[in-house]
Amino acid sequence: SSRPAMANLKLVSQRMAVLPEYRGAGVGYDLKLAQREHAIQQGIRLITWTFDPMNSRNAHLNIRKLGCVVQRYERDYYGAKESALVNLEQSDRLLADWRITTPRVEQRIAGTRGPLALEQYLSAGTVIVNPASFGKNGLPQPGAPNPSTGMLALVEIPAQFAAILSADAGLARAWRSQGREVFLQAINAGYIVTDFVRATVEGHERSFYVLSASDTAPTGFSAN
Repeated sequence: SSRPAMANLKLVSQRMAVLPEYRGAGVGYDLKLAQREHAIQQGIRLITWTFDPMNSRNAHLNIRKLGCVVQRYERDYYGAKESALVNLEQSDRLLADWRITTPRVEQRIAGTRGPLALEQYLSAGTVIVNPASFGKNGLPQPGAPNPSTGMLALVEIPAQFAAILSADAGLARAWRSQGREVFLQAINAGYIVTDFVRATVEGHERSFYVLSASDTAPTGFSAN
């Protein structure tokens, strides 16, 4: 039978995009579910693709709604020469692993097991390793480091990175630089991305990756 061999294959999703006028209507989610069904029919159990670590909309879809995990961070995946896929001379990407037949993914898609909210993570003592501060212009500034040695940690990114990119290139560079450092430290320390949460805190829209230690004794990491 070819099925066992197929189960060891993966489908690499090179590009799936929704026209701007149709975004926010769930089209991307429906496309991913159709892609999942197509892969299952072929006996394939893993779909992978990359996305920009600063794109909170994609992170919410990929991790929160679809149930992907992230175990790899790729530096300058598309090089450093300015293009549609490169800005500020940087094109770092997270690699999404979508293990489409696991209970985790099935529960996220079916909505049978709701993921935790930000306040639940914080009430359990989960550390935000780079808590943002907000200036007079309302734009989030990358926060000073809080080392984390717990089983869970929160990494903050701007809720609207595109707005920062157009308003303040220096601030956008600072977020990109810190994000690279934090993710490389975290993944090297044995953490993987397992959730993504968004919340309004004191009037500010905020977004966080949830990282889980894959080892029972994490060495920890920070946002130095």
